[in-house]
Amino acid sequence: MNKNVLSIKEQIENSLEVLLNLKLIKFYNPVKVDYDQGMDKTILSWFNHKGGREVSSNAFLKISQYLTLLEHGAYHILMNDYSIIRFSFTFEHNKLISQNLLWWPCPVYVDFEDDGEFSPFEIVKLYIEDRENLRMRSPIRVDFDLSNDTPNHPKAHIHTQHPKSRMNTIKPICFNTFIRFILNHYYPTINFSEDDFPSAPILAKSTQEISYNLKDQLVISQHF
Repeated sequence: MNKNVLSIKEQIENSLEVLLNLKLIKFYNPVKVDYDQGMDKTILSWFNHKGGREVSSNAFLKISQYLTLLEHGAYHILMNDYSIIRFSFTFEHNKLISQNLLWWPCPVYVDFEDDGEFSPFEIVKLYIEDRENLRMRSPIRVDFDLSNDTPNHPKAHIHTQHPKSRMNTIKPICFNTFIRFILNHYYPTINFSEDDFPSAPILAKSTQEISYNLKDQLVISQHF
């Protein structure tokens, strides 16, 4: 594993521990590392991969997608409100070629003192039966894909509210930048120091700039 990939992995692992120590999350799962020596390709992702329609991009916004990820443990972070975060970074040599960072908010309000008797999936299933517990919150997914950069599909973009929404985010971001973005905008009552989650530079392969059909941009600020 080259130094750039190793530094990103270490940043993620350190920040997962910080989130836990600050009691901002219930727990986290380890980072899965796959390495293809022949292509010098490294993928940082999650264990317990679950495929199929329920977790496809077209299932974005469907509660069944959240429940499937939760049931199979196909995520990295369980937030205190039972929302989940997961991510993947793919590197060729020492440069990023794709990333996916997902925050899936729990679709119900959960007021439960977890004593370990029930799994997170069982707890959420219990509360989802009562309409009064339902919460309408869109998942947020930040993507970067060098292999798919067209006038209608910016290589760096954010999905929210609709599976086909792709607001241009200009460039990839590091794990800590994503965490700060989620905490700042979707957990405004949580107090934390942004110094606990400093940004790290992301080296990505360069591509020819193209003109996108939609000119709107969303800049997710990085703090170095």
